[in-house]
Amino acid sequence: MRCVLYPAGRSCGAARYGFRGPSISSRSRGRPSLSFLTGGRAGHLFVVDQMEEYAGVAPDAARRLFHLQIHLCGTVDGESGSVPRAVVTARHDSIDALMTAATSSALSDAVMFLAPLGPDDLRDAITRPVDAVPGLWVEHGLADRIVRDAADEPGRMPLVEFALTRLWDQRERSMLTHGAYQDFGGIAGALAGYAEDSFRAVVREDEIPLAQALFVQLARPADQGGYTRRPAPVADMNPAALALARRLSPGKLIVFGRTDEGTEIVDLAHEALTRHWPRLGGWLDDSRKFRSWQEELRRDLARWKEAGEETGALLRGSVLEVAVE
Repeated sequence: MRCVLYPAGRSCGAARYGFRGPSISSRSRGRPSLSFLTGGRAGHLFVVDQMEEYAGVAPDAARRLFHLQIHLCGTVDGESGSVPRAVVTARHDSIDALMTAATSSALSDAVMFLAPLGPDDLRDAITRPVDAVPGLWVEHGLADRIVRDAADEPGRMPLVEFALTRLWDQRERSMLTHGAYQDFGGIAGALAGYAEDSFRAVVREDEIPLAQALFVQLARPADQGGYTRRPAPVADMNPAALALARRLSPGKLIVFGRTDEGTEIVDLAHEALTRHWPRLGGWLDDSRKFRSWQEELRRDLARWKEAGEETGALLRGSVLEVAVE
């Protein structure tokens, strides 16, 4: 389930005021997608998508951005008298990480929970883009088959999106077919099959331990089970792992991007890989205990640096022995 936040504390008014004009967006790994639409007297509409990813990577910065959005939505333009509006999307379990005492009251009436698409809406999401392209067809019954297969899959929208991409790549003349869908294993097999094929095409047998060490550092254990992406600074990577990451990048298992500060980072292409690629899932499960401890150590290190690197706050005794080990 996702939630939509209107930091102005009321409807964003997009339909009411007829916002128009081009969407201007900026997206990089480790920060949300931010776009705005210009719209007459109503001012600007700011749209921030997947805010939970920013909150997971940089919670303090995400809270500051959230506070800024609320502040902007309470500012009247002196020339036009318009008030900016903002729409923020995030997973429901990330609200606590984003909200502070200063922003809680503004959000009391501004949260709208969005349930996952029902079967009819999911079918429309599959067929309507195809219907809009003259001469393109979905083989009879295929859309319903995809909807049935996706019904109980966690995080199903990325899987449907990926399956449709594979169908497009393997279309026969101008038709998306049952045969192609069957060949790549349907919803469950599309992502896993592609990931494994891409991996095997690049990684040699003797490089598998290096690849394992690389991939497990690009995800962290989530508090409620499963794993979330963890972008890693390029500067922190050893040369061999970095070279392997660059070789994997064209296959879209790994992507490169930059933070707001310009730091180059490496990231998993999609969080769904942690759930639906068996090789990666096994690696993450095997290293979960270590990775949980490692993430806690990283938080301790950040707090130590913020405290002025006092020697009294350094690890000692058995805690230091565990860290060295």
